[in-house]
Amino acid sequence: MALTPLPIDSHLPDILEALGEHNALVLSAPPGTGKTTRLPPALLKAPFMEGKSVVVLEPRRIAARAAARRVAEETGTPLGGLVGYHVRMDKKAGKDTRLLFCTEGILTARLRSDPFLEGVGAVVLDEFHERSLEADLAIAFLREIQREVRPDLRIIAASATLETGAVAGFLGAAKIELDTPIYPVEVSHIEKPVTGRLEDAVASGVKSLWHRRPSQRGDLLVFLPGAREIRLAQKALEEWAKTHYVELVPLHGDLPPELQDKALKKSVGERVILATNVAETSLTIESVTGVVDSGLVKVTEFDPASGLDRLLTVRASRASATQRAGRAGRTGPGVALRLWTRHDDLSLPSRIPPEVTRVDLCRAVLEIISFGHPDPANFGWFEKPERERLDSATALLRELGAVDAKGKVTEEGQKLLGLPLHPRLGKLLLESAKAGLARESALIAALLEERDIFRAGGTFREQGAPRSGSLAHDSDLLLRLEALEQFGEGRRSFGGEELNAGAALQVLRSARRLEELVKTPEGRASTDPETLLRLIFLAFPDRVALRRENTRDRYLLAGGRGAVLDKASAVAGSDFIVALSVDSGARGERSEALIRLASAIKPEWLRETGLVDRKIETFWDAEKERALSNAIESYLGLVISQKPSPVDPETASKLLSERAKAGFDRAFTQGDAAQNLIARMNFLAKHLANFRGFDEERKEKLVEEACFGKSSFAELRKENLAQLILSSLDRGERETLRKNAPERVLVPSGREVNLDYSGEAGPILPVKLQELFGLKELPKVAGGKVSVVAHILGPHGRPLQVTSDIGGFWTNSYPQIRKEMRGRYPRHNWPEDPLAEAPSVRSLKKRPEK
Repeated sequence: MALTPLPIDSHLPDILEALGEHNALVLSAPPGTGKTTRLPPALLKAPFMEGKSVVVLEPRRIAARAAARRVAEETGTPLGGLVGYHVRMDKKAGKDTRLLFCTEGILTARLRSDPFLEGVGAVVLDEFHERSLEADLAIAFLREIQREVRPDLRIIAASATLETGAVAGFLGAAKIELDTPIYPVEVSHIEKPVTGRLEDAVASGVKSLWHRRPSQRGDLLVFLPGAREIRLAQKALEEWAKTHYVELVPLHGDLPPELQDKALKKSVGERVILATNVAETSLTIESVTGVVDSGLVKVTEFDPASGLDRLLTVRASRASATQRAGRAGRTGPGVALRLWTRHDDLSLPSRIPPEVTRVDLCRAVLEIISFGHPDPANFGWFEKPERERLDSATALLRELGAVDAKGKVTEEGQKLLGLPLHPRLGKLLLESAKAGLARESALIAALLEERDIFRAGGTFREQGAPRSGSLAHDSDLLLRLEALEQFGEGRRSFGGEELNAGAALQVLRSARRLEELVKTPEGRASTDPETLLRLIFLAFPDRVALRRENTRDRYLLAGGRGAVLDKASAVAGSDFIVALSVDSGARGERSEALIRLASAIKPEWLRETGLVDRKIETFWDAEKERALSNAIESYLGLVISQKPSPVDPETASKLLSERAKAGFDRAFTQGDAAQNLIARMNFLAKHLANFRGFDEERKEKLVEEACFGKSSFAELRKENLAQLILSSLDRGERETLRKNAPERVLVPSGREVNLDYSGEAGPILPVKLQELFGLKELPKVAGGKVSVVAHILGPHGRPLQVTSDIGGFWTNSYPQIRKEMRGRYPRHNWPEDPLAEAPSVRSLKKRPEK
């Protein structure tokens, strides 16, 4: 067939020449230039291909199918022959296929069995600017293959809006940018923001723009975020379309291929095509002259609440708005109406962040490990995610049993790779198939992926409404499973709670799709509710929570954060739960997370996973002042069991030693003897350079020796501390201490008096005045360096004088003291000449002999 000329045709020789000289190329060309349909067949004929095949990666199934059909028509070959496609659950390709259009995930799956892409000469990454996670993986895998083993492999990154610099730098590629002008498009905005239903605003916009089309011809293309919004808009336009003889044509990825083709082919009549962003750059619709843009798009983002990715409706980017409007100017002048104000236009994001920055990485990490990279942080990412996110994904894969401790994919992990699902849900379906519960688990998986089927989220505990079945108190999910069963029987409420019919229908549709992925072996059906609860746990091993003591609805999550169970949950009071939906709130909004959906589990299930750590923890009981031990079982850091255990003597002694060093005065009974001994040692260390006092080193060594074989302060307090200290000194130290810091000294009365070494000026000698008669000099210690300080006591037991100069005392102080004391204490001996008087222990005068 004669081909309609396209802008890229004249540039193909330059493109092929560049690929002859370089093994990578970045091609930027506007939508409709023909890069998707004309470049791949041209590659087949290039000399450098040497008869090898071409693989074209498309971000969407609908784009892969449409491009394959178009190229097959243009080459005059049957679809599935020279040109074919392969998308999930749909393939038209055979042994003769040399040009294959496929989604990015298909290439990733092929690399598991064909890591070198034998027989493939070129791979085109079409619409790479959309930056799906699969596209990022694909370009990184391809670059590694090219660099390590296949330098002949050509890699072409093609896009309508690609910023070529980063990609060209990553690939070491040549760059070609085609600037193909489009016809002028008159862009207008609405005056006031949309406040009502989106479908009503769309209908109003379509009616307004219909009569503003250039020459009153051509189709209108309406951009909407998803299939549901398309259905609602179609319903809102039905009456208008009938009266204006306009055909309403939906276009989205979930439509059957024949209905997708209908939207892409030219029509005799006039049409309004209601499409998702699949029509933005991936597909070209020839007859469009007007565009109505809702300004919305659905994107995938990781939802921390569920641990899964979810589709969110967000504002489209400025780049998307430009591409959408440009669709009206492909074949002639066009018009575009944006359903937002000019003021709102200023706040549009420039681009939607790539998926690698916002979606769950668990499956991607599993693919990377399977490709031979045990540490995904060392993988050659085009844009490397944060290390924390990679580590979190790897940890979950280990918990799911998909990756072993050595960083290798297990047999279970290989099976999970074969399912186009998040590994959590893949685990759920694989385990359910073994138990004969594929249908039930498919419903559970769909309930987790889709919107809640209860309009108010369920308020059963608040209302005290009756519940059917035996599962209601075990799992919020199984309660919803019962509600779905009744919904299928025609009931629209459950336990007094209204069901959201739209959400329930979507769950049922998703469940049918999921159930097709696995088969239940015959004769293995099970109706045991506990099996379902166990399956839910196996898919969410990292979301375990433990009920806190003396509460019914307060829990501690694995990871350490506190959480409160939603009042609507049916599992309050369960000791262990899986927190299936956790709302952490905005930063600073709440101190504890809110568990919205939960499922009860048994502690023995945790032990069966192999993820339970068992250890003996020895700790210090401050109240009992002793070392105690507990046998602790913890699951991912969450303590699930704690029981008293015999204390290991060595560990207990070490802990006791640490506490005794920190609280020495409390650990030991310090009598006068011990305190004075320590004071003697410290005094001597101050005055003799070669003697160590009772310093920290001595103290720590003494404590360590004293604590051996003990576990409590009570045992230490039974020890004689003074004796322990003396025993810690060697023979020479003891002798030096005895000679230079004696415990007691002999006074003139003949009595030995204990010295008190706590004084700053010197050792204190407390002695009665009458015992010192005749003494001319006080004793000295520390090798004669320091005189003792005499506290000369009167009859009342209090010091009359404190002095280290006894001679001066007799001369200067004693006469006045004698004068005062002899009148008050006449029976005591107060001689006029104390140096001539004989000392006596008795202070009274001697009675005259009869």
